[in-house]
Amino acid sequence: MSVKLINSIMVEKNNINLGLSLYLHTDEDNKQHFVYYTDYLGYGNDEGKYSPVIEKTIHLDEPENISEENYAKRMEKYINDMNRMSFDDVLSMIANS
Repeated sequence: MSVKLINSIMVEKNNINLGLSLYLHTDEDNKQHFVYYTDYLGYGNDEGKYSPVIEKTIHLDEPENISEENYAKRMEKYINDMNRMSFDDVLSMIANS
């Protein structure tokens, strides 16, 4: 499997920093799907520690053979969605996954 970073953002509220990254996974059979990874990046100036409660993998679609056109449309949609997300949006996504 290969993994490609597409986009990454950091959101902050009350000195708590969360990261959200969009990746494209390509399986051995060339099926692809988009995945969000969330991270706890720390409080204030402190470096984040691993937190299994906050660090989640969220699959956005099922693995399939994606055409270049469909890939471009999905990637644009997911990037636009994540760039509009607030801290509360990311936290809600983590809580509901």
